[in-house]
Amino acid sequence: MKQLESIGLVQYFLYNRIDLDVGRNTAFLGPNGTGKTALLDALQIVLLGADRNRIHFNASSEGKRKARSLRDYCLGVYGQRPSEVCRPSANTYVNLVFRDTETNVPVTAGVSLSAHVDSPDHIFNSLYILPGVALKTGQMIEMQGGQEMVLPWRRIQHEFRDKCREAGTTAVFTINGEEFSRQLFAGHLASRGESPNHRAIRSAFARSLKLNRDVDDLNETLRSHLIEVRPTNVTQFRARLDQFREIQRTIQQLAERLAEAEAVEKQYRIVRQYFVKAANYGYLKAVYLSEQLGAQVAEAGDTIEHLQNEEIKARSSLQTAESAATAAHKRLVTAQVALNQDPEYLRQLGSRTELAKGWESLDGLRVGFKEDLGRLVAAVRRLVGNKDLAGVQGEGANALQHLVTLSELVGREEDIQAEDTLIVANSIGTLQKAVDGVRLDMTQQSAQAATAVTVAKGDVARAGSGRASLRREVAALQALLEDEGISTAPVCDLVEVKDKDWQPALEAYLRRNVDALLVHDNNHEKNAIDFYRRNRRDIYGAKLALSTRTRPWQAPGGGRFAAQLIAGDDKAAVRFLQGELGRLALVDSSEQLRVGDKTLSIDGMVSSGGGIDRLKLARGSGLRIGAVSSEDQQRVAREDLRKAEEHQGEIKHRLELVNGIGQAMASAGDREAIQARLQAVVSQIVHQQAALNQAEILAVAGASGGVAALEEAAAVAETDHHEKDKAKTDANTALVKIGSALGGMREQLKKLIGQQAGVREQEAAARKNPLCDLNAAEDLRQSVDGQTNDDAEAAITACNKHLEDSSRHGNSANTKAWGLMTTYLANYQMENHEIRDQDWQQAQAMIHAEIKRMTELELVEKKDEADRAYIAAVEVFRSDVAHTLLNGFDAIEEQIKGLNRILDKAPEFTNGERFRFQATKVEQHKKLYDFLQRVREMGESESTLFGGSGPIPEEFRLLVEGDGKGSPLQLENSPLNDHRLFFSYDVEIHAGGERKGLLSKRFGPGSGGEHRTPLYVIFGAALAAAFGKSPGTAGCGGLIMLDEAFEKMDAQNVRATAEYLNALGLQMIIAGPESDQAKMSSFLDVYWDMARFGSKRIQLFRNEVKPAARELLASDIVSVHPELMDEALAEVGTYANV
Repeated sequence: MKQLESIGLVQYFLYNRIDLDVGRNTAFLGPNGTGKTALLDALQIVLLGADRNRIHFNASSEGKRKARSLRDYCLGVYGQRPSEVCRPSANTYVNLVFRDTETNVPVTAGVSLSAHVDSPDHIFNSLYILPGVALKTGQMIEMQGGQEMVLPWRRIQHEFRDKCREAGTTAVFTINGEEFSRQLFAGHLASRGESPNHRAIRSAFARSLKLNRDVDDLNETLRSHLIEVRPTNVTQFRARLDQFREIQRTIQQLAERLAEAEAVEKQYRIVRQYFVKAANYGYLKAVYLSEQLGAQVAEAGDTIEHLQNEEIKARSSLQTAESAATAAHKRLVTAQVALNQDPEYLRQLGSRTELAKGWESLDGLRVGFKEDLGRLVAAVRRLVGNKDLAGVQGEGANALQHLVTLSELVGREEDIQAEDTLIVANSIGTLQKAVDGVRLDMTQQSAQAATAVTVAKGDVARAGSGRASLRREVAALQALLEDEGISTAPVCDLVEVKDKDWQPALEAYLRRNVDALLVHDNNHEKNAIDFYRRNRRDIYGAKLALSTRTRPWQAPGGGRFAAQLIAGDDKAAVRFLQGELGRLALVDSSEQLRVGDKTLSIDGMVSSGGGIDRLKLARGSGLRIGAVSSEDQQRVAREDLRKAEEHQGEIKHRLELVNGIGQAMASAGDREAIQARLQAVVSQIVHQQAALNQAEILAVAGASGGVAALEEAAAVAETDHHEKDKAKTDANTALVKIGSALGGMREQLKKLIGQQAGVREQEAAARKNPLCDLNAAEDLRQSVDGQTNDDAEAAITACNKHLEDSSRHGNSANTKAWGLMTTYLANYQMENHEIRDQDWQQAQAMIHAEIKRMTELELVEKKDEADRAYIAAVEVFRSDVAHTLLNGFDAIEEQIKGLNRILDKAPEFTNGERFRFQATKVEQHKKLYDFLQRVREMGESESTLFGGSGPIPEEFRLLVEGDGKGSPLQLENSPLNDHRLFFSYDVEIHAGGERKGLLSKRFGPGSGGEHRTPLYVIFGAALAAAFGKSPGTAGCGGLIMLDEAFEKMDAQNVRATAEYLNALGLQMIIAGPESDQAKMSSFLDVYWDMARFGSKRIQLFRNEVKPAARELLASDIVSVHPELMDEALAEVGTYANV
């Protein structure tokens, strides 16, 4: 290990620039406050990589109230006030120059920092290593105007690179303290054969600065700081065991999964059985249909042949009838010509024409009268039976009876009296009034139903967005206000209760205020009030909250108040509820309820105005403030919406019916118009009937005998013609019917043939159905034929029933199978598929493939993996864990022996004491230790952990064979993690060749010096071990810094300790009071006297102790010259004899 040669400081603490040369053992001596510790801190900063998590600056050693910071050292802070700094800004460098004592090759390690008084923290520029360079502080400045100016980092790093290139090396720059330490100690300071552990160095180095502190647990201290850590690969061993266990668990899970899959497949086999049966009956049904249609096609062919014969006969009959009709027509024409040529007939014909027009007009009046009555009857009949008009059913039946009676008197109008039309008109009027009342009422019901739908939609929207439903009256009012363009929000949506345990009591107390509608827009508040007042609908119990009326709430004093529990982002909503709660205090006891003015308990007891009341508390879904809707609430909201929409549709339909009735009755006019119209028509018909009867009598009286004979002949001819024409028509009708029947039968035959083709296709498709078993279908046919006595229709019906039953059972079984399938898929994250519940064949194929995959592939693979994982765990344990632990045991033994050899050669400490390290196997881990030794002896001969290694420690067996949770070896402090835990450590105390005891027993009351000396022994050894120097080899073994060195130790112990530390190869850098110079001079090479003048000036004076001077200074030390004791004793004896 290279030896420290000099320390260079630039703008560090009170030093602008200084180089301090050091020797093998160097001390900085001076009173408190002279900056001794600041120099050791400079070494800390570099050697610990400027890592603030590891650096521990000492405040008490310099009399400071708080520990210094890197910023303080950069700016040179020397007092407690912000202005007490040496420099307002700094480019700080700390250089440590090391040199190889054999090759004389130097290396500089350092750190660059900067700071400014305006910044609360320092700037960490970089750590650097300059191989081959012995850097001096004078190389880090330049002269400007006759003054030294420190080069900033951005410039000086280029200078460093150039110097390293000149030395044939490469500069190292890094801001990673861990990487810096690794490269410095292992790559640049270590000598051949040394293997420093940079992490252990950083830990032991920091601990060596605190040797004036007591040790609480010597065993832990020795284990942590003396014995080298040798990480085992127990993590990989555990990982292999965990992998093995995990695979075993996977195998178990696979077996469970396989059982689940087989249960699913079993259910699908039941599904298949039902659907196979359904397919067979489907095929049989198609067969029976095909046979039935074949018979129907043959029967239709026979019918067509019969109709064709009948058609021939009908054509012949038609020809005969047409000839007879032609002859009769000729005779009719002859008779009519003779009549029309008679003069008398022509005279009478004019008066008869006028008479015919009168009768035709009369018939028109009667038709109109009957139609008018018919419209009234139709309107009343629509009313009769309507449930919404149940109150006027009697009046409706009465009106209908009167209208029917009037209708029956058409043709006998002279029997209709004026009172008959009046009764009808009054009945119609009464019905019109009743219908109008019902229509108005139902219009209101329709509006209410529309509001209910709006409210229900709002509830669905609220439930979907995670909010509680509102009371019906609140939701209705909010909907009406929204229609008026007034936006509101329920207060319960805008606030929350801080303490959920109190929420039921608070909501019970607030009642309607919880879901009050907050009007945010000040301009809408009056409009909202006006609209609420004007609205005549039955909306009560909904409350408006006005943001302009809210005020900030302030606690009236000490105690807990309900208003304090209301929180939320909406200030108006919070203030509204806080205002409603007012001074309501929260209490716990009955006594507090009794004496309180206005109090509330968590169980809903409230006191106010001298009385006590109990509120009914809502729980769970009944709470509305900050409520979160559940799936059940969302389902209920959707169901309520469905019912509301159904009700609205029903009301709308009923209203349309009533409106139709009302419109029909209104079209008839009011009762006066109806009575006047009916009576006028009746009177007109009666008068016109009388006039026509009189004219008919006069016309008959004026007719002559010749005209009568001609008319009679024409009438006979017309009758004959009518009969012959009817016979022709009947013959033609018969022919048409036969033709129609023939066409229909041909269409039916065509249809049957088409159906037959379709059924045959169905039969073919059913036969091709993979589920259809033709042999089983034939067996089923024999059974069906026997049950139906060869009745095709009955057979089809039976097959259809069996088909439906099998399908129903199959669907039911499939529902169960799909439930098992979806559970299986969800349990094993297999939802990403395209299969649906009806795709049972795909599902069965999928689960069958899953079973086959698990049985033939996955289980086999996992069992192979388990075997490989176990073998790998055995290999890791034997080749890595056990090997590392056993090598660690050997290393501990060698390290203890080596340290004890050094201690044996060191001078005696006070009272002739000597120290020896000891490591004793811990009884708790002795069985495991012996087991590991047997593993070493067995070597690679066994393939299992338990092959032939003797008795197995129970905790190790649990670790390997169990789940690991029951074994202490699974814990982080397991000895398998750290070989050092197999031993307990102590220091034996010897004197006069006898063992006096253990150091761990000595710690306690006594002089400080007794306890300090062993600490130097312990941590010196720990630091030397961390530097990796083999005991007994020449050269420097590393650096140890001692602050307040050898405090409370006598000269003999100091001398012996120093020789021991030097024997370990450690270079000592010491800080202490000037009064300790005498007891340290005998082993120092260099010491610096330090003094401080004022606040900012430190003076250092270097003293070099030559070998002759050290010999002189040691000449009176008894431990160095034991003969002095003999001479003194002889002199005492001489005086005693005188």
